[in-house]
Amino acid sequence: MSGALKPETVQRIREAAAQYPRRDAAMLPALWAVQEERGWIGPPEMAEVAELLGVSPVRVFGVVSFYTLFDTRPRGRHKVQVCRTLSCALAGSARLCERLRSRLGVGAGETSADGQFAWEEVECLASCGTGPVVQVDGESYEGLSTEGLDRVLDGILGNVPRATPDRASAPKPVLGAPPFLSQWFGEDGPLPISVYAARGGYRALREARARPGGEVLEAVKASGLRGRGGAGFPTGTKWGFIPKVPSPAGSPIYVVVNADESEPGAFKDRALLELAPHLVIEGILLACHAVGAQSAYVYVRGEFAEPYRTLTRAVAEARDAGLVGAAAGADLILHRGAGAYICGEETALLESLEGKKGYPRLRPPFPAQKGLFGQPTVVNNVETLATVPVIMAGGAANFAKVGTPKSPGTKLVSISGRVRRPGLYEVPLGVPLKRILHEVAGGPAPGRSIKAVIPGGSSTPILTVAEAEEITFDWEALASKGTFLGTGGIIVLDDGDCLVRVLANLARFYAHESCGQCTPCREGTGWSRNLLAALEAGHGTARDLALLKEIAGNMRGRTICVLADALAMPVQSYLQRFGPEFEAHLSGKCPLPESATSRTSARTSAYLPAVAPAGPLDKGGGPA
Repeated sequence: MSGALKPETVQRIREAAAQYPRRDAAMLPALWAVQEERGWIGPPEMAEVAELLGVSPVRVFGVVSFYTLFDTRPRGRHKVQVCRTLSCALAGSARLCERLRSRLGVGAGETSADGQFAWEEVECLASCGTGPVVQVDGESYEGLSTEGLDRVLDGILGNVPRATPDRASAPKPVLGAPPFLSQWFGEDGPLPISVYAARGGYRALREARARPGGEVLEAVKASGLRGRGGAGFPTGTKWGFIPKVPSPAGSPIYVVVNADESEPGAFKDRALLELAPHLVIEGILLACHAVGAQSAYVYVRGEFAEPYRTLTRAVAEARDAGLVGAAAGADLILHRGAGAYICGEETALLESLEGKKGYPRLRPPFPAQKGLFGQPTVVNNVETLATVPVIMAGGAANFAKVGTPKSPGTKLVSISGRVRRPGLYEVPLGVPLKRILHEVAGGPAPGRSIKAVIPGGSSTPILTVAEAEEITFDWEALASKGTFLGTGGIIVLDDGDCLVRVLANLARFYAHESCGQCTPCREGTGWSRNLLAALEAGHGTARDLALLKEIAGNMRGRTICVLADALAMPVQSYLQRFGPEFEAHLSGKCPLPESATSRTSARTSAYLPAVAPAGPLDKGGGPA
């Protein structure tokens, strides 16, 4: 043993490794333990982690270098992260970046001369409805002005009273939605287990455990619940893919919870984890009972420091109450990610849970046959599992009578962008999208009109306002317009927004988040990013527009996972629906040159990728 780490850190790593059937799967917990002790992870620490987990130092370095939240060099005493992705960019995050450059005297990715602050621009932090958001040492500060940012920094330095970090906001049931999920949210913090139980929480779990797990499975099937993580696949059908024959000795079944919410525009799962943790835990335990799993792993997004802490406390409460643990029938292990959007894809998540880089797997085999550690595995999103206790407590028929026959129930909807009342709401599926935009979100600002709507998170094809206002909000209606309900992350754009600039922002996001495993994605996202940046900067040509369309066609449906599609589909839809706006940029001037000046800083790094004219290929893909 090299002795680079403190004995207590070594012990923490050993305890983490004991929670997995293979000790190398504790790679991310081990690296978090090192970084929390040392502030960064150097070669001696990597070597000691390798020895503790029984792997090569090369593998440890590969994992450290893959995830953006791990540092391989010393940083400032405090880490400041500014979200630069679309919703926060629309809300003015560029101004915050400019203020940090001015105040700290250094650029993004650098440390101030006094060693106090290291700051960087980062991708979506799931605060889209309350942007712009800044995280300092994992604490979120939302809706910041430049003056507010100064107060946060001064408070950390002790110059003024320290600002109180922001929590997620609880949803409001609207448009006649029964408060299926909303009733379980704490207003100012997580609903304690005592209050949750007093209101009837965990009753469904106790009753279900007294009966065969198949009854839970059949109830979820009868409810028509569809996955709330993006694809909308029937949850009961997915659970039914788990083999029915008893597993051989030592061949367990797993439930894996995808709590890696990082789709720009979505912030519902963060709220569930922070304010309704016991609802989530009960749903996980019901899923375990339904499929015969004795262990569940919850993969929490690395940026979700507060949700992770909240969920850790809630699991301890449930364990003390005898609801979690081997004796109770199912154990529950929390696993913190480390900064990789790709790990929201279920097979990449499984790879990360096993202590590897988050590279998606080829399918088949599917996780239900061969998932975590090669065993049958159910992977579900947080909101999906949080809905299961609602179904079991109130009955499948009661849930199914809300919404539409093919899209039953309610949906947590994240609304951000150019509306007067952005936020998190619970709506019945099947309501007119126009009512959500105007009655719920308050419509556009005075003097503005809605121009376009992204209906289900940044990866979903865009709609014109006319299309959006003539359909209902459910999977079938949105599919009829060539788009998706997705995560329910609605981003609204108005007549002052340049859609070239908007798409350039999203292209930078997907280029940054591509894992690089598949050539069409690695190269296509890079080319798209640079072409759009050049077009927005006034350097684009008609050939570039044709090339952008061609690249999107070559990306779509040609990779292991759908990250390439997540950019290709928006590119195709923006060009199809708003082609003249892109063509107008060929003159070298944006037709909306003032579109961001009063609401965001125009053409700055928090709104756009780095701009360069089209030219020779660079190593990252696309014109440099």
